[in-house]
Amino acid sequence: MDNSIIIKLEHGNNVQKSNEEVKINRISSSVSPYHFIRLVGVADNKINPRSAKENGITADIRETLETSPNLFWLMSKGILLATENCTILDRGRIRLTVNGEREGIMDGGHNALAISQYLVSKLYPKNKLFKTWEDCKNFWTENEKDIIKRFNELGGNDYFKFSIPVEIVFPSEEDGGMDEYYQNISPICTARNTNVQLKQATQDNQVGIYDVIKNSITCSNDVVWKSGQAGSIKAEDVVSLVVIPILFLQEKGLLPDDRSIKTFNAVSVYSQKGKCVDFYGDVLKHPTISEKKEDKYELNSSLVRSALELADDVIKAYDKLYLEFPDIYNGNPGKFGRISSVKWDGKKKYAVPFHTNNQESDYGYPSAFFIPLFCGIKQLMEVDEHAQVVRWKINPASDAFSFLHLDCKKYVEMIKFLDYNPLKVGKASMMYLEGEDIFKAFLTNSNN
Repeated sequence: MDNSIIIKLEHGNNVQKSNEEVKINRISSSVSPYHFIRLVGVADNKINPRSAKENGITADIRETLETSPNLFWLMSKGILLATENCTILDRGRIRLTVNGEREGIMDGGHNALAISQYLVSKLYPKNKLFKTWEDCKNFWTENEKDIIKRFNELGGNDYFKFSIPVEIVFPSEEDGGMDEYYQNISPICTARNTNVQLKQATQDNQVGIYDVIKNSITCSNDVVWKSGQAGSIKAEDVVSLVVIPILFLQEKGLLPDDRSIKTFNAVSVYSQKGKCVDFYGDVLKHPTISEKKEDKYELNSSLVRSALELADDVIKAYDKLYLEFPDIYNGNPGKFGRISSVKWDGKKKYAVPFHTNNQESDYGYPSAFFIPLFCGIKQLMEVDEHAQVVRWKINPASDAFSFLHLDCKKYVEMIKFLDYNPLKVGKASMMYLEGEDIFKAFLTNSNN
C-alpha cells in the first residue's frame, strides 16, 4: 500500500458494518496527539469541499485544549477520515492512506487546523499562528521530524493530555466495495458538511466539472474553488465569464434542448452569478455531454470542451477591456472620471480584476459599465462543424485586437441615458443588444 501510515487507535479498531448492506465500513475511535501529528503529516483535504481557515471556531477549540483538555474527547466531534485503503492490525492499530483525491480529512477540518495550531504554539512559542490549512500543511512538510522531536522532549502524550475523536470511513472488501465507495463518498462528504451551507460552486468543484477550466486559465491559483480556500477571485466570477462561450453554443442550437438545461440570458453574466453557476452545472452534468464515473463527471463533448478552452482568452479579454473601457468612454466623448461611481484621483492605480497582466488602470469602477459590451464577444466566435469545435474568428485577447477599434458612440450615449447608474446599465437588455450590434458592425467593417 503506497503512502500508507500506521496509527494506533485509543478506543479500539472495531469495524462497524452497514445494517443496510452498503459496502462501506467505518470505525469510531480516537487518537493521541502523537498519532495526530503523524496523521497531519500525510493527510490532505482534497476530498473536503471546504478548506479550514482561522476564525472564531478555531479560537474556541484552542481555548478548550488550553483550559479543559481532559474534556476535549467529549466536547468535540474530532475529525472524519475517508480512506480507500484500511487494514486492521493488532493492538488497536490500523494501516491506511489519506492523501488521494477521494480520501483524507472529509470533515472536521477546523478541528484539525485548531489542534495543529495549538500544538505548534506550545512547541514553537515564538512562531506566529498560521491562518489556513495550506499554511499548516506547508509547516508540517518542512518541520515534521522536528515537531515530533520537540513533542517528545516536552513530554509527549503525558504533557498533551487530550484525545482526538476520529471516525474512519472506508470500502469493505466485498466485491463492489470500492465502486460503492467512489459512488457515494462525495454525497457523504457534502452531507457531513451541512453545518455550513455549501455554495453550489463548491459542490460542483468537488465533482470535477471545473477541472477543464482550472487546468487552463492563467488566474487559476488565485481562484477560491472551494469554501475557505485562500484566493482573491471568486469561483462564481470565473464561471460567469466562462458561460459566455457555452451561451454561444446554446444560441446556435448546439446544446441539448431538453428541459434539464434552462434557457440562459446574457444579462445573468452581470446580475445573477448563481444562475451562471447553475447553467454551467446543468450543461456539464448533462449525460450527452459528460459521463459520470464514480463520483466525478468526465467531459466527453468535443464541442463543449473546445468552448471551455476559450476560457483563458475570455478572461484575458475581460481584463483588457477593464483597462481600455475608460478610454473608450472618454473618446466618444465623455468624462469617465466625473461619474460618481468611478474612483479617480490621478494618483491611485487599480489592478485588473483577474490578474492576467501587470497593467493597472487609473480608474476603479463597476464592471457593469462594460459587461453588456463584453458579452458581445460571442460574435467573434464560430463553429467548425466538420471538426465539431468552437474557435475564434478574431481572438479578443490577442495583441492584434483592441476594444478601442469598436464604434461605441451609441453605447456611451445609452449609459448617459441610464443616468450613469451601473446597476441600470448592467441589467438593461438593450445594452446587451447594443453590445452584439457593435461587434457585428466591427466584423462587417473588418471583412470589407
